[in-house]
Amino acid sequence: MEKRTRLWLAVSVVALASLGAWVWHIRTQWQEANQHRGEMYQRTLETVRSVCVNPKPGVESYCRDQALLLLEFPECDPECVALARKVRGEPTR
Repeated sequence: MEKRTRLWLAVSVVALASLGAWVWHIRTQWQEANQHRGEMYQRTLETVRSVCVNPKPGVESYCRDQALLLLEFPECDPECVALARKVRGEPTR
């Protein structure tokens, strides 16, 4: 094999390995971010359900903020949207 061909082959292998490592790293970070977002959504939803459906005096503003946050999550389904609107005092339809 010619010296130049071996050099290009070595460079190609290193480049492919680097690309593979980079893709793996990005994918891992994306999965961790999605898991964290899902956990945060569940905590926020539980807080709104347990604290904000019938809020005690003094937490109304906090509850409205938490309900608004719920609406930012892609996991917020129609039931979640209805709950958030109820807590925020918006019409549900």
